[in-house]
Amino acid sequence: MVNLVNHGTGRIRAQFQVPSRGLIGYRSEFLTDTRGTGILNSMLLGYEPHRGALPTRLTGSLVADRSGKSVAYALF
Repeated sequence: MVNLVNHGTGRIRAQFQVPSRGLIGYRSEFLTDTRGTGILNSMLLGYEPHRGALPTRLTGSLVADRSGKSVAYALF
């Protein structure tokens, strides 16, 4: 993350510097996450040497907003 600005009007501007190969396929995921209201721009800053593989997540992540018990079928 390079910069994060909260405009106070319900809009947040987040700037990231990522390799172009990290954006392949991300636009559709971004639009899904923002329910179609997000704006995604990209700009080539230059060329750099390859820095290795990008980390990936094969499965989703579990986020809880309160403590409690859960059953297995609710998690899968």
